[in-house]
This record gives sequence, structure tokens and C-alpha cells, in this order.
Amino acid sequence: MLRAFSLALFFITFEGALACKLVPSKTYVSFSAPITHLLEELKLLEDKSLEAISNYHSVQNSKVKKLHGGIFLAPKKLMQMKDSIVFYDESRELSRTLKHSDVKGAVEVVTRELDPFMAFNASVQKLSPSLIGCNKELSELKDKIDLIKKEVLNKNLPKKTFIFYLGKISKSGKKPKLLIANDGIVKFLKEKLSMLSYPSNLAYVPPSSRILSGLSKPISIGLYESREKLEITEVSTDSYNIGFPNSLKPGITQVYFLEALLELKLFRVDG
Repeated sequence: MLRAFSLALFFITFEGALACKLVPSKTYVSFSAPITHLLEELKLLEDKSLEAISNYHSVQNSKVKKLHGGIFLAPKKLMQMKDSIVFYDESRELSRTLKHSDVKGAVEVVTRELDPFMAFNASVQKLSPSLIGCNKELSELKDKIDLIKKEVLNKNLPKKTFIFYLGKISKSGKKPKLLIANDGIVKFLKEKLSMLSYPSNLAYVPPSSRILSGLSKPISIGLYESREKLEITEVSTDSYNIGFPNSLKPGITQVYFLEALLELKLFRVDG
């Protein structure tokens, strides 16, 4: 009986040692959305070494501690993080704030002008050195994302022009002040599926009435972040609002958004 108990205890301890987790010799804070949602996918939001995530990151787990992050962090809070690994998204202001603090382990995650799959790979590359025992989980996740990419690349889009706005189009038809011209899902659809869209190499641009008037019957889409699922609302003829959880955050959440988006009738050749 004692031997059986000892063996059981050994295997429990052994499995715990092999479990996917953050390297326990450090503590971690995530102000980077791609990193936070990768941690969520790996079921590491309750890891004992994760101190907090940004208050701006919408996750299902209600137990994780959140901080009002970014450039407005109080010196006292920064002092508490001086020995932590702090992940943050590309930002001149936050980079300057961290540089002038005592935080030694600041890790910048650059995803600007990357498509969702590139941003996912960038987040995996940045997080991997802080993981232990996660080879199996990462391998399975990469296979899953590769399969989604393969399926997406086999899609055919209708020969229509899609214009994506950052935020909702109002009921009166008033459009947001910025277009998503060459970033995230728009970048992927333009480069990989030859989608017709606003002609610009810049990630985000204010719309030009001259350029818009020269486009043939464009379909206007206001992108926003919904709470739980894919949402689509027709505002008027050839004008829609489409929402998805964390759809505007680069990385794995945009991979899932892209997959769901292309299932909509609006983006199908037979639609």
C-alpha cells in the first residue's frame, strides 16, 4: 500500500515537472496582446509565475490579475516589476518608459504590418524562451494554425472591392476616420488571396474621397471586437459591420477571425 502510494506520488510529481509552464525561476507580466492570447491558448493564464496581464486584454479567465498598463504605469508599479520579464507591444512611449525604469527584462513584440500568421509566429518566437515543457503543446498548436492557413489559402474570393474601416460604421452611414489598408487580415487577404481593397502600402490611413470615388462599387466593412462570437450586421446596401472577439489584436486571435470571416456568405464566390 505504501509503495503504491509512493509510486502514485512520484508520477504526479513527475507529470507536474513535465507540464507546460512558464519558467518558474522568473515572474512575468504581459502588456502584449499577442502574448496574452498565446498564453490563454496554452492554458497558462493561471500559471503561478504570471503576475498580471494588461487590463485592455479581453480573456475568458476571470482569475488572472489585470493592470492598467502602458505608458501610464506608476513608478511604484514599475519598481515591483524590475526583476520580471515584461512583454509589451511595439510602442515608442512604452519602450521609453521601460528603458528609464529599473525593469531589466523588457521584451518588445513587433507585429506591425504583419499578417495574422506572421504575427502568431512572432509571438511564439518571443514567448518560447520563457516556456518549459511546452514542446508538445506548441507543436500541436502550430499544426493547427498551419492547417487553418492551408484551408484559408484554398479559398477563392469574389471579384469585389472590400474596404475595411477601423471601428463600426454608424447607423446613419458615417464611417470611421481610419482605414485598415495593409495590416492584419487585410494584408493577408490582399497579398495571398489577391483581394481588391484600398490601394496603400501603409498599415492604417485616413480615407481619401478621391481614391474611394475611383473604386468600382466598394463594399464597406466596419471591423470591431465583439464579446463572444462572430457578428455581422448590414448597415445599408454594400455596407456592413463585422465583429469578432479580439479581432483587432494581432496574432492567434486574428487567425481565428480570418478563418471565421471567410466562411461568411459575403466572402464566398457562391455568396
